[in-house]
Amino acid sequence: MCILSVILPVYNGEKYVKSAIDSILNQSFEDFELIIINDGSNDGTLSILNSFKDKRLNVISQENKGLIYSLNYGISLAKGKYIARMDADDIADVDRFENQVYFLDHNSDYIICGSQKVQYFHDDPAEIFHQSNLPIDDIDIKTYLFFNSPFAHPSVMFRNSESLGVELKYDENFKYAEDYYLWVNLLSKGKGKNLKSSRLKYRDTPNSESDIGRSKMEERRLTLSKIKLEVCKKWNLDLDEKELSFLYELSLNSSISKMDFKVYSLSYINSFFQKFQYDATNNEGCRISKYVLGFFYLKIFLLNKNLFKKGLFSNSFNYRLAFSGLKYYFNVKF
Repeated sequence: MCILSVILPVYNGEKYVKSAIDSILNQSFEDFELIIINDGSNDGTLSILNSFKDKRLNVISQENKGLIYSLNYGISLAKGKYIARMDADDIADVDRFENQVYFLDHNSDYIICGSQKVQYFHDDPAEIFHQSNLPIDDIDIKTYLFFNSPFAHPSVMFRNSESLGVELKYDENFKYAEDYYLWVNLLSKGKGKNLKSSRLKYRDTPNSESDIGRSKMEERRLTLSKIKLEVCKKWNLDLDEKELSFLYELSLNSSISKMDFKVYSLSYINSFFQKFQYDATNNEGCRISKYVLGFFYLKIFLLNKNLFKKGLFSNSFNYRLAFSGLKYYFNVKF
């Protein structure tokens, strides 16, 4: 039995899949199996997969059934005590697995470990246009969960079903955010961690899963709203319909920058964050990070110049919360 099972689904990935697999096979940590689910590719993907002779590869070809089915099938085949995700168009740093396995081996109360990512366009990993600012510690991760997914999906490693005592499964009812919903369930059972440094180069392509998700925004909106409601239920926070809608708006930079401030006034924004913090503080089962709250509070003003000018010189601007947001940002980045 190997220590780690790596699950890599691929559909028509002939352009990038070789570099993704090479980055896995060249890992400094070597005790793993790589389960590749070829999901009905009709390009040259299969011939590329068959060109690899490494015994750690297990290539499964099936008719096209979609990402969620492929992920669940891969999990059902996994033999390792840990399961790692990888996408067919990304590149893992050489010590990614070594660092994540070490962390999980030495922190038995943690069930999932991700990392920061650097994002780049298409063919040039050196042309980085974005570095993630995902939360690092458990309390920050669980607070971030209310607003957005706290992990880069292809960066994660988590314990297997046997270790957790629950069935690991991506839910078909949460398409385009199936990973986010899985994190909600996992983090209700244990702790989460993101390594501070990046261990993944994330390729932004027109066919990447995140891009496909963006093209289905209304469906994604409904899915994200359902997830946020589920998060609130699991952590016993009672938000009304308008508050849940505002919580959704905060999950996407594009939504924040177009926010209707006739609906969400400066007074409402301040009241929302105060209520959120108060309700969570007085809820025995929910710990909230003021730094993550401050980060999302600050984003509203930074992405809306007019509101920033108005808010900055207003007596109602919450400088203390905004300062906490700055501390979060600098802690993650440096």
